[in-house]
Amino acid sequence: MQAAEGATQSRIARLLDVGDVTASRMLDRLCEDGLVERRPDPGDRRAHRIYLTNQAAPLLEQLQCLAKAEEQRAFSGICDADRAALHSLLDRISGNLKSPWYDPPTE
Repeated sequence: MQAAEGATQSRIARLLDVGDVTASRMLDRLCEDGLVERRPDPGDRRAHRIYLTNQAAPLLEQLQCLAKAEEQRAFSGICDADRAALHSLLDRISGNLKSPWYDPPTE
């Protein structure tokens, strides 16, 4: 979420590919735990921007270490070219599923 620092709740919902209500509930819990805070958006009084608190930094660092270890485990023995091909295919599949104009081929 660091890349989304200062994002609106709606943007975070889109990044996580969840609904606004789901994102709101998740952010409520994170606020209650002191990991994020909502700040008023100076350009839109209806919106709030989401920021990590200092309390979140150690947890985020720990999660990044775990993610890196899992990624290394998952991609063990797979060359860079195959990784790139996999990412390209997964991006294409994701785009197909998100596209409202996708027309599956008929057999």
